Amino acid sequence: MFPTLSAHLSLGLTSYVGMLDIAKVQPGDTVFVSNAAGSVGSLAGQIARLKGAKRVIGSAGSAAKLNYLTRELSFDAALDYHDGSFVERLRSAAPEGIDVYFDNVGGRRSRPPSTS
Repeated sequence: MFPTLSAHLSLGLTSYVGMLDIAKVQPGDTVFVSNAAGSVGSLAGQIARLKGAKRVIGSAGSAAKLNYLTRELSFDAALDYHDGSFVERLRSAAPEGIDVYFDNVGGRRSRPPSTS
């Protein structure tokens, strides 16, 4: 059975409210989207771009998804979260820092991510 139209619309609403009402993305922002190749994340990245984000960076879990983000959706950078050098690569992709982090994964973390 296929999802109802309302199920598809809720994904867009989640991205829209998250980027515009909660994060309040502004022109010139650098935006990082976790799980960016999924339905909500890909829309969130596109909304950020349409609102004038200077850089849009996403994370995903496979080479095919990384290519999709950069080639099809025009993300500036896409990082594999499986890569052990993730923090360093994120710093390289956003040398001036991140203005908006769209946490599209959620859930409880055992400890905060290390930035050192």
